[in-house]
Amino acid sequence: MIRSMTGFARRESQGPWGTLVSELRTVNHRYLEISLRLPDDLRPLDNEVRQTITAALRRGKVDANLYLKANSGNARSIEIDSALLDELLARVAEVRTRAAQTSGGSAEVDPLDVLRWPGVIRDTEVDAKPVLAAALNLLREALTELNDTRHREGQRIRELLLGRCNAMRTQVQLVKERLPDVSQRLRDRIVERISQLGQAPDQERLEQELVMYAHKMDVAEELDRLAGHERHQGVCAQVQGSGVLGEGALDELLDQTNGASGPPLLLVLDGVQDPHNLGACLRTADAVGVTAVIVPRDRAAGLSPTVRKVASGAAETVPLIQVVNLARTLRWLKERNIWIVGTDDQAPQSLHQASLTGPLAVVLGAEGPGLRRLTKEHCDTLVGIPMRGVVESLNVSVATGVVLYEVLRQRGG
Repeated sequence: MIRSMTGFARRESQGPWGTLVSELRTVNHRYLEISLRLPDDLRPLDNEVRQTITAALRRGKVDANLYLKANSGNARSIEIDSALLDELLARVAEVRTRAAQTSGGSAEVDPLDVLRWPGVIRDTEVDAKPVLAAALNLLREALTELNDTRHREGQRIRELLLGRCNAMRTQVQLVKERLPDVSQRLRDRIVERISQLGQAPDQERLEQELVMYAHKMDVAEELDRLAGHERHQGVCAQVQGSGVLGEGALDELLDQTNGASGPPLLLVLDGVQDPHNLGACLRTADAVGVTAVIVPRDRAAGLSPTVRKVASGAAETVPLIQVVNLARTLRWLKERNIWIVGTDDQAPQSLHQASLTGPLAVVLGAEGPGLRRLTKEHCDTLVGIPMRGVVESLNVSVATGVVLYEVLRQRGG
């Protein structure tokens, strides 16, 4: 399903409290970044609003605004603390008496000064629960409208892309049909030029030249070349894919995601060299909502075309961070109060017995050797995946799916 990343939605409702307005704007962004504006009356909803938006949207830069405009005839009444006022007036009278005794005159007191005394005037307490509940419902309606709008726009984009792809296929087919005629014209042209030189053409050399030009004009072969000899459906596009991030980006990434979409969840792969496994892990990481995938720079698979293909688009949505020293990175994550959980087939604790609800980094090793000794020493705890059969371990991409979905289950996903 294709959805546009740009959208706008506005919902409005009337109630005894006044007029509520919810506005949402989204633009394309690699992560989910929420910018929220709430009036003081709706400030208690800050956390719930962010959670509601996170549940409805996976990525994009979101500007969310909630407004409350009170009715003109629904202004708040003013209450006066009579007991405090009486005590204050008594003290004022005492001050006035003392002033008259010392100065021989009378001290005038402005009643407004008395009312300005802290606590004398207070706002009438109003039950805020109905307006807060109405604001949340209005936000959900706006999110539904926003997703519907993005879906409709996505369908238009899909139709546009399909139309252009079909037009390209048509052009490719037309060129293929004309290739024999073009080859014959090319032959005639070369023979004519040789004849103008007054020489008889060398048939063997002529055929070699024709084969060379035919290869240059072969549409199918050119598509194969552009697609890197992978299977294609007659259309090839050249795009600028997202690259690998350095370890310096991890700090900024955690600051952006912390609190916006729940506790951070990092996937750390120690020495996974098979690009198919890395691609499958990225795909699972995207499905679960992993904040980032961390891999060593050396002796580990990078972001190759094979990884991108197996990831099925996840390589463009999940940040892949390469670090020079994995052990140092794990120590730094601990300083950020992130719990490090490693996987080991000899671990005394089962995966399902561990608490995986807080800020978390899950560490998995390559098939066979598993986690390296230094990596294992930097884990806060080790867990194992229950095995009931004959085989000793799972494929690392399968193990990644098992562990990440246990995290998702414990977090209420």
